[in-house]
Amino acid sequence: MQEKDFKKLLIDTVKISDHPDKEKIINLLRLVTIHYEQTGEFTYHLWNHYKEYIYLCIIPDKLIELKSYSDYLCDICYEIYPPNDDYELFGVEIKPGALPNDEEISQVNRGKNCI
Repeated sequence: MQEKDFKKLLIDTVKISDHPDKEKIINLLRLVTIHYEQTGEFTYHLWNHYKEYIYLCIIPDKLIELKSYSDYLCDICYEIYPPNDDYELFGVEIKPGALPNDEEISQVNRGKNCI
């Protein structure tokens, strides 16, 4: 699954949840850029699977606010992570980054997406 598709699924999953702050979380997720890091390190949980990490990168001004929902977002990421034959999700991290180049965002900030 591509990062953009994963982001859409993440937002759609929050939309149907009963979390009391779901609108605030959705607005934050619109500012997120998602990156996968596929490692060459075995997981030891599944045979012949490597560790994969998901990074939710957001502008530094909103980092602390998004991190306040990290447990909730981590649970959803594990829930929607598509199974595959090579990788296993081994962690979700929230990091500072730049605005995504989406049609949902009116401002464009070019450069490195994840610091």
